[in-house]
Amino acid sequence: MFGSILYLKNSIFKQKKGGMKNIEYYDNGELDKFLISDCEVCSLLPLNKKIVYGYGNKKPEIFMIIESPSKIDILNNKLLSGPPGKLMDKILLAIKRTRNKSVYITSLLKYKHENNRNPLSSEISCQIEHLNKQIKIIKPKIILILGNVVPKFVLKKENKIDELRGKIYNYHNIPTYITYHPISLIKDEKLKLLVWKDFKTIQSNLDNKYLYE
Repeated sequence: MFGSILYLKNSIFKQKKGGMKNIEYYDNGELDKFLISDCEVCSLLPLNKKIVYGYGNKKPEIFMIIESPSKIDILNNKLLSGPPGKLMDKILLAIKRTRNKSVYITSLLKYKHENNRNPLSSEISCQIEHLNKQIKIIKPKIILILGNVVPKFVLKKENKIDELRGKIYNYHNIPTYITYHPISLIKDEKLKLLVWKDFKTIQSNLDNKYLYE
């Protein structure tokens, strides 16, 4: 795809307090912006500046997908922000990973419509195409889907999340996992043990132990 080589090889340096920061392997929304700018459907949407772009390591271990940006995400202009994001950071740290070094986070839908109307099927198809292009360009080791909405459209799985988690799926020949969104853990702490088991399985896969039980 046009632009993918430049995207992967582009080396950028920004001046920060305390010295130069190399963000050669960090995406701050560039890939999402490129894909959306190349889409006729997206260009026609009345988005009212509510787009929240994906971000993270360009060569991640984990490609994390959520349904859409929350109100807090829109306010902070960052996916998985606020309390859910802090909880996710703790979970990642527990499996010896960090968001900046190990993860690329994106959403199936990049925006919220006025009055939060449901997206059209054409919009969903467009976003799935974007998602597939992202995966092919980034080539993560593992895909992790948070919540029970994305599996319906991406994996064509209609089951409830408690039936979907705990298994390994194949999406673009990449091991794919499904677990609860951290907001669910905040609402129901009983789910934390299940999510911890899912992340331990992911850790085993990433550490080449392949313990899937």
